[in-house]
Amino acid sequence: MIYLIYKDEVSKDTAYAQLCLEAGTGSGEFNIASYLPLHLCNINLWLIPVAVLTRNKYLKSFPFYLGSIGALMALSSPGLGYSGYSLLLTTIWGFYITHFGVLVASLALVTLGLFKPAYKLIPKSLLFIEGINFCVFLVNMFLIYTGIYEYANFMFSISTSGNPILNIFYRILPVPFLYQNLLVVLLIPYMLIVTALYNVVCKYLLRKNKD
Repeated sequence: MIYLIYKDEVSKDTAYAQLCLEAGTGSGEFNIASYLPLHLCNINLWLIPVAVLTRNKYLKSFPFYLGSIGALMALSSPGLGYSGYSLLLTTIWGFYITHFGVLVASLALVTLGLFKPAYKLIPKSLLFIEGINFCVFLVNMFLIYTGIYEYANFMFSISTSGNPILNIFYRILPVPFLYQNLLVVLLIPYMLIVTALYNVVCKYLLRKNKD
């Protein structure tokens, strides 16, 4: 419900709509398809509670490994329309609150003991991440080619929408969806490092409690 209210307020932001129109990332008009919660952090908003309720470790691995770094990237390098504007605008404060919330909730999965990173989870977690990304890409293609929403670009699988970090990878491999596989390659060492740090911290706390 909160998500729908926020999206409704964003749809009334005429300045942001005009900005998207000029940049070619939106029509400047309302389209219900743009409400689909299929961007990375939107997916995490509903996936985290589902993962906790079902106790599925692979569902939890998605927000922990990808949701946290994705939210951090978004906060550190806001894309088109999210930088240089007043924080009082609905579009802006909603952006920062949403991504900060995803970052905190993703890390809370581990700090609250709801998810335990493990090396053996990484291969299937990567397949799960790639599977969701590919499904979202197919949704984008369907919306575009049927004319339902020609600007569909959920999870930025079609284009970077001006995101400075994604632009780096798109310049290397300027092919929709495939350019994101470069990010997946970098995700592997990131997941290994994060899992290693988790094990180090756990061993340290275990020794400290014994002492």
